[in-house]
Amino acid sequence: MLFGYVRKSNESQKLNLQIDALLKYGVKEKNIYTDTIYGAKAKRKR
Repeated sequence: MLFGYVRKSNESQKLNLQIDALLKYGVKEKNIYTDTIYGAKAKRKR
């Protein structure tokens, strides 16, 4: 069983190219997880 993860870090990026690539690779759509993160964190863990 294959799983996929796609992420975009700003509003101008599109997820569809990443999703299409995973589907072509054989990942089922129900096994693709998406994430959107905008902006940078002011403090990061060290």
